[in-house]
Amino acid sequence: MNSDNSDSQNSPVRRFENDSSDDQMQIDAVALKHKKRKLTKKTSRSNNAMKKAIFTCLQTMAEHM
Repeated sequence: MNSDNSDSQNSPVRRFENDSSDDQMQIDAVALKHKKRKLTKKTSRSNNAMKKAIFTCLQTMAEHM
């Protein structure tokens, strides 16, 4: 019973991480288009901070599931 429960809990987490990585790829593609127009140091710094925050959030969610 316990092994069945852990399997069912892990699979949605994996699906969620895969979905978010696909979204991230789309976001990066859009960012590349806009980068040619205008990119300041301030925006790139905030984007990096955002990526770190999202990554740590996903990591902690995966650990707790």
